[in-house]
Amino acid sequence: MTSIPISHRRTVFPALCCAVLLLAGCARRPPDRVFVIGTDNAYPYHYLDENGSPHGMVGDVIAEAARRRGIRLQWQVMSSGPGSSLVAKKVDLWPLLARQPRIFPGVHFTRPYLRNSYVQITIAGSAFQPPGGMARVRKLASTGMRLVTLFGRRLYPNAEAVNRRTRTEALAAVCKGEADVLLVETRPAQHLMLHRPPECGDKTLDAYGAGLPQLDLALASSAAAAPVADELRDEIDRMLADGSMRRVLDPWEYFYAGEAEAMFSEARARAATRLSLWLSAALGTGSILLLVLFVRMRSARRNAIAAVRAKSLFVANISHEIRTPMNGVIGMLRLARQASTPENREEYIDSALQSADALLTVINDVLDFSKIEAGRAVIIPNPFDARLVARQALATVAPRAKQKGLAISARIDDDVPAWVDADDGRIRQVLLNLLGNAVKFTESGSVVLHLSCAPDAGGGIRLTYTVTDTGIGISEEQRQRLFQVFQQGDDSMSRKYGGTGLGLAISRRLARLMGGDITVESREGAGSTFQFRIPARVSGAVPVAAEASADAPPQRRLRVLLTEDNPVNQKVALAYLSRRGHEVVVATNGREAVDRSLTGDYDVILMDVQMPVMDGLTAARAIRDAEARSAKRVRMVALTAHAGDESLAECLSAGMDDYLSKPFKPEELFRKVEATPRPGLEVGC
Repeated sequence: MTSIPISHRRTVFPALCCAVLLLAGCARRPPDRVFVIGTDNAYPYHYLDENGSPHGMVGDVIAEAARRRGIRLQWQVMSSGPGSSLVAKKVDLWPLLARQPRIFPGVHFTRPYLRNSYVQITIAGSAFQPPGGMARVRKLASTGMRLVTLFGRRLYPNAEAVNRRTRTEALAAVCKGEADVLLVETRPAQHLMLHRPPECGDKTLDAYGAGLPQLDLALASSAAAAPVADELRDEIDRMLADGSMRRVLDPWEYFYAGEAEAMFSEARARAATRLSLWLSAALGTGSILLLVLFVRMRSARRNAIAAVRAKSLFVANISHEIRTPMNGVIGMLRLARQASTPENREEYIDSALQSADALLTVINDVLDFSKIEAGRAVIIPNPFDARLVARQALATVAPRAKQKGLAISARIDDDVPAWVDADDGRIRQVLLNLLGNAVKFTESGSVVLHLSCAPDAGGGIRLTYTVTDTGIGISEEQRQRLFQVFQQGDDSMSRKYGGTGLGLAISRRLARLMGGDITVESREGAGSTFQFRIPARVSGAVPVAAEASADAPPQRRLRVLLTEDNPVNQKVALAYLSRRGHEVVVATNGREAVDRSLTGDYDVILMDVQMPVMDGLTAARAIRDAEARSAKRVRMVALTAHAGDESLAECLSAGMDDYLSKPFKPEELFRKVEATPRPGLEVGC
């Protein structure tokens, strides 16, 4: 073999390195490769004209970025939508998609370059204006888009979908009275308001914010085309920097360029800030800066020590609050096994159930706090009886007050309307916390709940729930930290009275999410008065209760496919449903559920989410895919131990119709299983 002379190695080896880098670049994006980019003709974002050429605000931007980078694109209309088209590798790229990896698994997203929000359009003067009118919506105009369908279920729980092919046809349905409102993205809404369909004529239309969080929008691609998507995204930044983005968007009526430039400026500002901080740290600014840093470090250290101590106390309290009822559950069940008489056994089982409810309360507090901290808590107004909710909350804590010999009463002013629009579930949660604390910290005397109302701005009312007790009271120092997380009045309180230290923090944050607040007046040793104020609107709707009772017989006998891998949970659901009169078939994993659904005739499928062999989400998609080739569609309810909006979104996107969180009560299970399907809202999960 001939060796390379030493004198030539200095030139050969760099040449080889360059060749390797060149080959790697070619492998990354072959110059003759044509990338397929999908569109669903989503005007005014991206669509193809009669000649098959791309247009639209986003379409023009992507086409220009591809031209500048020398990337060859072939636009293709895909009726199956972005997620399934990308995962199935029917297309390589999608020009604009909400960055929702949970809803679109397996899809690559670039950095966002636009943001989107949602509005609802309705005829001016109608009864559907938010927030109070949202609960009265019965028909929701929609184009069947997955995210819009998901948000529609959340905002309008009583509505059925009126699906139309385009947004223009959906708005026409509102103007013709075929639908109550249209839920649509803000930018297309601007186009619709300017270019309204003929059916709207001289009707006055109003658009209101839907109260949904803004969504970041990005280029999406398959995993294989991720480098090309990122390359196009980088070119968009260059277009923003040199001003060509505005020139591309001049023909359009919407100011996407300004929004994209703002996001670009934010990113550059963050990068500049990081660089400035690094330079400041590297160069220093003398003794003054060092002194400031020293003072800040001492303050941060004190705060960190206080935070660690508070969290350590919280963990200790949580451990106590979990272990105490758990000990009650285990101990009472053991005693029930050894009981000599049915009366003793029933008493032990009742005590175990009470301990289990206490344990669930602790778990729910922790989960609620986590959800609020992450900004995922949702406020949904509904028509409800304000007087009844106050009395029910008082009745819930009355047995504990009676055990302590306390006088407990309610005083409701005559001018409080019976039916109002607000989030009754959150109101009940806050009231139970305030009343529970009043009973807990009062050893003698009374607890009084007073409900009053007063006019509020905008034609609404302001409800005020006042809870007054004759308990131990709160000092000025304790009041300063009363609504902080991981805190009670002082450390000894958690040891003497129990509790997680999260209740009041959760209650105040919920009150502020509803537009209200909680205040306290108290003197140590002289009792306390908590005021919980929230805005509401008088409701003209009187909802009809449709809750399933554990005692009332079902309307008909159903055949249920129960998919659950845990033997104990199988026994619980099987016993509840069998005693109810339903026929139950058990599957122990997702694969078995798919096989049984194809060979059996079922009215409802209960699907656990986490299982071996095949999980519930995968099984649900497989069942829906099989049903797409037939005329039937079985109602499917998810069984999950996860409680949150993400879990709900995952279940709905997998094709399920509803979900039930564990642990559940019999009446909750019956209501979900025996619910009448709403065909309009079940399309497009």
